[in-house]
Amino acid sequence: MSDNKQMTPQALVKRLAALSRHDRVLDEEIGKLIGYTKRFKVDIDPATGEQRHTVVWDAPNGGEVRMPHFTRLIDDAHLLAETLFPDSIGGASWDDAGGAARIDDGRYVTAANPAIAICIAVLEQMDDIAIDDDDDDDIVEDMPD
Repeated sequence: MSDNKQMTPQALVKRLAALSRHDRVLDEEIGKLIGYTKRFKVDIDPATGEQRHTVVWDAPNGGEVRMPHFTRLIDDAHLLAETLFPDSIGGASWDDAGGAARIDDGRYVTAANPAIAICIAVLEQMDDIAIDDDDDDDIVEDMPD
């Protein structure tokens, strides 16, 4: 996926639902969606003098960070939920078959692991909010006093 084109929450949900295990490419796509930016850093190897190009991620609130493992680690998936919906409640569970999650009154989501399920639940919640915001456009302006 090109750095110039960001995936929509709907496209991410489809890709996440199809996963059988965690995926670093999708972790990056989720990160970009919430404001992480990617840049390249050039360092000179002191022993050889060769240039080394490394990928560096900057967090939405500033500073170099590692890209969270949203699709692998429950704590990182929880970070995603807390970042986007700090006042929401939710839960996740898992068994031999995979994981499940739910945020607020959203649907119960199942996936390959609980972290992926949390990511899907968060992205679906984002999509629900976007749809609700679009509904505000239907308000009639000529309401009687």
